[in-house]
Amino acid sequence: MWPVVDYRPHLVVLAKKNLCLFVMNVTPDIVTLYRRTAQWIAKRRTPKVMEQYREIGGGSPIHKWTEVQGAEMVKILDNISPATGFFFF
Repeated sequence: MWPVVDYRPHLVVLAKKNLCLFVMNVTPDIVTLYRRTAQWIAKRRTPKVMEQYREIGGGSPIHKWTEVQGAEMVKILDNISPATGFFFF
């Protein structure tokens, strides 16, 4: 089981990205509006999302596979091009 974490920062980022799709001209006032709206959306959604994650074991179901895939990519990159540096995930 994964530790229960606060998903609000992640939800703020998602909300900001979605809001940016609707506005082409960005002014300081709109940036402030984005931030406030994104934080409001995240604050409302965080409890619901945390409960959903608790129901499925406490974390993202793809977390394990992301870790496995990242570790394998590091091995592949280290084998293909060891001179370019140390790869890590």
